[in-house]
Amino acid sequence: MVARVADGFRVWTALAARSRPEGAAGWPQRVACELLARPRDEAVARVLELLALAAEADRAWILEYSPDLAVFRNTHEWCRSGVTSHLADLQDTPVTLIGAMQAHMVAGDPVLVTDVHAMPPSMRGLQREFLRQSIRSSLTVPIRHAGRLRGAIGFDATREARIWGEDVVAAMLLVAELVAAACHGERPPAPAGTGTAFPPLVYLRTGRSVRGVRLDALAMLRADGDQSIAHLTDGTMVTDLRPLKWWHTVLPPGRFVRIHRSAIVQIRCICGLTRQASGGWRVRIDGTGDSLSVSRKMLPDLRSRLGL
Repeated sequence: MVARVADGFRVWTALAARSRPEGAAGWPQRVACELLARPRDEAVARVLELLALAAEADRAWILEYSPDLAVFRNTHEWCRSGVTSHLADLQDTPVTLIGAMQAHMVAGDPVLVTDVHAMPPSMRGLQREFLRQSIRSSLTVPIRHAGRLRGAIGFDATREARIWGEDVVAAMLLVAELVAAACHGERPPAPAGTGTAFPPLVYLRTGRSVRGVRLDALAMLRADGDQSIAHLTDGTMVTDLRPLKWWHTVLPPGRFVRIHRSAIVQIRCICGLTRQASGGWRVRIDGTGDSLSVSRKMLPDLRSRLGL
């Protein structure tokens, strides 16, 4: 670095542009910027897309372990156009599926599968899963926080086998640390005896990306033609490719109520029901700043669900 010194000043001209790391070495910086600039789940989805494109991967994903490390589930996924999504397939999956790889995950060691057909007998279950998903090579990097294994982040190559080098692995270890801090830093340690329970997730499909969202973080869904707009409790809005009618059939009726043909709301997120001068009724949705009209047909059920 060369500095210009004059009149008691030292100036590094355009230092930021010159000093920005290139290639995989720059990934942690980009990931950190995304995690700081966006809501957590939105940032993680964006990070997977950026990393997959930079690594020329066909699929990028994050999985999460249960507190006792007995089972795991996928929580986020990004897929290249034309590549199938399998995020919803591996939910509450016993770690026995990954065989010998689990010991490497616990030890904090990244694993690159370079030849699916040469995988050892202890990984036959994972081999079958790789073949089902058309995976030709795969990189798995453990996510650790506070000395514990919490999950993994990785890439799949489906079009052709790919050997990611040490520069990519080194960068992904740093990325895993950043993701661990963002996703687990504010959580208290899991109490003893918590078992394998996970908070329930719903999966939002946004084209090539599939995102797992905690059910209690889904404030409401509104119709948008043949698609739906999901409003999350952190203020994020996500377009889902499925119609509101589909969501009405899958959301638990004990927690969600339809207030209009174009809106479904989580009951606990309703913070007020108000009658308008016109005679109509509107509900206020906590955390969104929105006020939605209630149809006459839906009003009796809503009042009953709210205990009014």
